[in-house]
Formats: sequence, structure tokens, C-alpha cells
Amino acid sequence: MSPCEVSVPAQEGQTYEPNPERGERALDLLQNTEPTENLQELKSMVANRAWSDVFNLLKDIHLAHQATERMLQAEYQVLRTKYDDLKKYLKNPEPEKPSVTIKNDLEPSLPANRTPEPERRKNKRYPDPRTFINDGDPTWDDWHVDMTAKLRSEPDWDEQDRKAYVLRWTGKDARKLIQSGYLTDEYNTADEMLQVLASTYGDPHKKVKARATYRNMRMGDNERFESFISRFTACAAEAGITDSAMRREDLFDKVSKPLRDVMRPCISLYPTFTDFREQLGLLYWELEAEKKRTPRAVTKKPAPPHALRTYHNEHPEGPRPPKRLENWAHACEADETDPDHPADDLPAEA
Repeated sequence: MSPCEVSVPAQEGQTYEPNPERGERALDLLQNTEPTENLQELKSMVANRAWSDVFNLLKDIHLAHQATERMLQAEYQVLRTKYDDLKKYLKNPEPEKPSVTIKNDLEPSLPANRTPEPERRKNKRYPDPRTFINDGDPTWDDWHVDMTAKLRSEPDWDEQDRKAYVLRWTGKDARKLIQSGYLTDEYNTADEMLQVLASTYGDPHKKVKARATYRNMRMGDNERFESFISRFTACAAEAGITDSAMRREDLFDKVSKPLRDVMRPCISLYPTFTDFREQLGLLYWELEAEKKRTPRAVTKKPAPPHALRTYHNEHPEGPRPPKRLENWAHACEADETDPDHPADDLPAEA
């Protein structure tokens, strides 16, 4: 009802007909009565009205309030679902697609006759390798691994992108080696370019040398076990030694002798390489702790008679030897004990 409508008294027996628009308008005015015009419009809705009209207006306001409450409750459920999906999305590195699509109103919508492109996975950018010029920094092996990792991390690249990228991160002679073939489309894939580089700068005898190093390596007497096991596992990987039983036996042969002596009685208790390695590490630290303990005091034994006699013979200008020194020497040679004698503390006569 507009403010300028003339009020009409309600007739007896008149049925109530809901007026949603009037209820929503009255509810809006009740929620914001500060402007003067809003207050005047609200007064005009109830001024000079029959009680039945006022009561019907209150019914309309009540219905509008219920409709608003249902709408807010539905919006709350939608927002709650979005929140739960986003929370799962942030916690899971590879989350499932959220059930509620978060749409940006600023993004243009696709035409009706166009299908959306498949969703691409989030790209975790792998750093670019350093330029390879065969100066040892980086080495061929390190550069080849970094380049392979980079190419695998870019699944959206086509083969032209991959070939251009390999050429981009080579320099000097290494670049000259593949540049002409790249310009004449001699290479179909980036892997072919890498194979050409590998045939020139790779070591064809790398595994043979690694096996020789593995066969000859030993743990140093003063080498820490952590340092040795790091060298051992790296060398075994380069040599292609992957069998657990073989590595376990080789590790036993290559550790220091004290470790072998302690481990030998219980070697059968640790059948796997991992268990055997962990036990060796524990034994190594026990042996190191034993070295650092304070040694027990050892009672100094008296000098044998022969050593005492030799000393006095070499130092005639010194004090005279004990009077019964020869008796002690004879008893020592006969593996007997010379009984105490009153003259034991007397010097020999001049």
C-alpha cells in the first residue's frame, strides 16, 4: 500500500489475503526508521486503520520475516558448504574437486556453444638449471639430472618448447654440438638432443668405475660411521648394487675391525641391510663412548731385579745397589718368591 492510499475500514466477515510486498516493505521500514520519510510512510500504513487492517499488516510482516529467515538460512548453508570444501582443498595437496564451484563475477562466462578446457593441475615451478658449458660447474651428471627434472615438471610443454629449452641452457661447445641439428629439425624430441650430449660428455665407463670404487672402499680407522655409511650407500647406488643381502655382507666386510669383531657373534640376528646398518651405528657409538671413559688406575709393579741391576751397572756414580739384589735376581730367574730379609733395605758394601 502506498502512503497516499486512502484507508478503507475493514468489513465484517472479510477474509485475509496475504500481501507479501506490503509485508516486505513494512519490514524494511521497521529495520530503518531513522530517515523521516521512512517513519512517515510507516505511520501512514497504520494511521486511521481498522484493527483488522492493522492485524492483517502484522500478519504480512510476520510472513515477510519468516521468508527472510528461510532465505538467510539457505544462504548460510551454501556458504558453509563452500567453507568446508575450501578447507579440504587447502589441506589436501591433490584435493578432490569441490562440490561447490567458486565463481568470480568478474570473469567472463563461456559462450553456450563452447565447452570449457580441462582443468590443469597446479604447477609447482622447478628452478631452471645452470648453463652447461662442460667446465665442471655444473658437471654433466648434475646438469642432466636437473634438466630431466625440469622437463618432467612441465607437462604442458610441447616438444618444440622442450627442445628450445634444452638448447637455451647449453653454452659454448655444448651448444654448438646440438645447435645445427636443432635449426635443421634433425631432432624429433628433446630426449634425442640429450642423448647426443650424453654420448659426448657422459662417461660410458661410469658404472665400471663405480663398481671398482665400491669394491676397494674401506672404513678408515678414525672415520665416523655416519660419514662412511653415506659414502657406502652413494657408491652402491652408482655401482648398481641394490640387493639387500649383498649390501649387508659387503658392509660387514668394509667396516672397521673393532666393529666387525663386536658384530660377528650376532650378525645372523639382523637379516636385512637396514636393520644391520642401524645396529652397526649403535655399536659404533658404544665403542666411541667406551674410548672416552676414564681408564682405571693401574698399580705400578716394582721394577724387576734385572732392570734394577742394569740401571746400577750403567750408573756406577749413582747410589749403591741393594745388598741382596743378586738374591732377588736368582729368585726371579727361578720363578720363586724371595722371603723378606732384614738386609733387604741395606745398600751393598763398597
